[in-house]
Amino acid sequence: MPESDRLLDLVVLWEELHEAGTPVPIEELCQDCPELLPALRKRLKALGALDAVLANETNPGSATIAKEQKSEIEKLSRQVEPQPVIPGYEIIRELGRGGMGVVYEARQIRLNRLVAVKVLLGGSYATVTSQERFKAEVDAIGRMQHPNLIQVFDVGEYDGRVYYSMEYLAGGNLEDRIGNAPLPPRKAAEIVKILADAIEAVHEHGVIHRDLKPANILLTAADATNEKTGVKGFGIPKISDFGLAKRTDIPSGPTLTEHILGTPTYMAPEQAAGHSRQVGPATDIYSLGAILYRLLIGRPPFVGETVIEIVRQVADADPVPPRFLQPTIPIDLETICLKCLNKQPSQRYTSAAALADDLSRFLADEPIVALPIGWLGQLIKWIRRRPAVASLITVSGLAVVGLLASSWLFNQRLAKELKNTGDAREMAEVTGHHLKLALAGEIAATLDADFKQLEIVPQSMVTLLALRKNWDEKELEAWTRSLVKKDARIFGISLAFEPQQFVGKNVYDDYCLYVHEEASGLIAKQLLPPEYPSPSYRERHWYTAPEATGKRTWSEPYRGQRANETPMLTYSCPIVSDGTFRGVVATDLSIKYFRELHTRLEKKYLGSDCSSFVISSGGTFMYHPNPQYEFPSENSSIDQIPTDSDFQAIWQKMQRQETGYALGTDFDVGRPATFYFARIPSTDGHFVLVQFESTPPIGLDSLKNP
Repeated sequence: MPESDRLLDLVVLWEELHEAGTPVPIEELCQDCPELLPALRKRLKALGALDAVLANETNPGSATIAKEQKSEIEKLSRQVEPQPVIPGYEIIRELGRGGMGVVYEARQIRLNRLVAVKVLLGGSYATVTSQERFKAEVDAIGRMQHPNLIQVFDVGEYDGRVYYSMEYLAGGNLEDRIGNAPLPPRKAAEIVKILADAIEAVHEHGVIHRDLKPANILLTAADATNEKTGVKGFGIPKISDFGLAKRTDIPSGPTLTEHILGTPTYMAPEQAAGHSRQVGPATDIYSLGAILYRLLIGRPPFVGETVIEIVRQVADADPVPPRFLQPTIPIDLETICLKCLNKQPSQRYTSAAALADDLSRFLADEPIVALPIGWLGQLIKWIRRRPAVASLITVSGLAVVGLLASSWLFNQRLAKELKNTGDAREMAEVTGHHLKLALAGEIAATLDADFKQLEIVPQSMVTLLALRKNWDEKELEAWTRSLVKKDARIFGISLAFEPQQFVGKNVYDDYCLYVHEEASGLIAKQLLPPEYPSPSYRERHWYTAPEATGKRTWSEPYRGQRANETPMLTYSCPIVSDGTFRGVVATDLSIKYFRELHTRLEKKYLGSDCSSFVISSGGTFMYHPNPQYEFPSENSSIDQIPTDSDFQAIWQKMQRQETGYALGTDFDVGRPATFYFARIPSTDGHFVLVQFESTPPIGLDSLKNP
């Protein structure tokens, strides 16, 4: 990995641990790469990160430890700083903390009203950059008045610490309110229309927000609303947190040139590339489009395992069209959303007001201004949907023209045009083929996103187990129980260690805690004598594979001998500290979960003429329409791929390529079929999704396979 990428990874890890409440010395972060210590120290100091983390957050699509697992981590390791004592205010409780400050619920004593008070982190020790940015936030909010912008009441200092008070909203924020569930399209449009009107007012005052996201949209109580500024049953949304705001009427202040500022999943491409001079009103319009996408789909436009991965997608990749994931979304609303998300700022809406106007047209069932795909693209789609009609029209037209010409000329032209018609029909079929190939990739990407969310559980546990040396056994068991209980996808979690590498109240020669589900509820036990031979757990594949490779590993499907023969597969992460392998955290998934997930996706994406199956790298069917092939088959002993030579050749092709297609015979029914396949990226190619249909497209065998 290039040194610049390694350095950026360390900065991101430092921020994530800081926000999780588990700050560590930077010397400990650089144990395996001490040569980067000076550069890391310089980078953190330049960012003002030794006292306050910038307001970047990890991807809620893939790093969603936040609400459930983060609370568990905080209980174990968060160091809570004392509440401030501010004259004129009675501090009630902490509401949350971000990159620069902590927000408290408080009572303003003189007016006897509830307010929210934001206090600068680090106090008098805060860096000049942090203090300037905090004051810029106060200035940005204070100079604007709008019913959908948070209002500032008071600004002051105490004991050298800057603070300001603002209106308190009892409805929480938009991120918490929506969770991972999509909203009805009209309600999503109403919310973003209101936000666009508010951002237009912000831009009119010469301010660019630069960090619009659901977490920065605060809500009043659901019943506190009105027709113009709120959404029925949802409350009044108000934009907050202007900590990264940029004034366009004065030279750049605390912004750091060529540094990425914002939240990766909602930042515009020009922000992701660090081009601060290109940041303008169109940047906020992109973020509004990303919020609209999140409200419609239930996840941001781009998700990834790391911040770096997300930033690269924002800069280089196109988002999946919303209707690919939610076909019920109106095409006009998809068009509005994708126009906001255009990579080129000049191709987005010219202003937030223009976006609000187009959303108003949509809500009024009027034609929108934004244009979808051009006429040529529409024509190709029409030909693909109706190749026979297109062919008939072409032939009929040519016949009329031919009747007006001589017999010889007619015959010559007719023959030529018939050939063109055949070519056009073949082109339509091939276009459909490429769309189906892309669809297989989209389904695999959806499965991949779900896997990445699931992988967060063991990955976060590994991080804590590597950083913290001493544990209370009961506390550790309670934490593990809570994680298994909270995630219905998880059947069980194992915490297994090398000899004398686990330190609790005692130092253990062997330690392997296993918490899993049984009919009677959650069971916690040690995989040690007398029930288990010692140390048998260190001979299992889920332990030996990450030990040997130092990498996260997916197992082949198997039956849990000590878990009521439950069919499952395991995801394992190595615990490494100070460059030494300490043990493994393993998460068990039951095959039942995998089937239910895939069945839901298959119903959503595929028609009656298509089907699909998922197969592991070892050739085991995780899902197949015919139950006799599916692991663990009760009707047959067939757990591996069939011995049919035709399908064996296709299987070899799947193992060589990330994505592609193959012509062959459906081994289940013996009919010709086309197989479209795509590997699921986060599993290192361990699982392959295969979509197939019974009728091969015309001319497909002549195409060059990707």
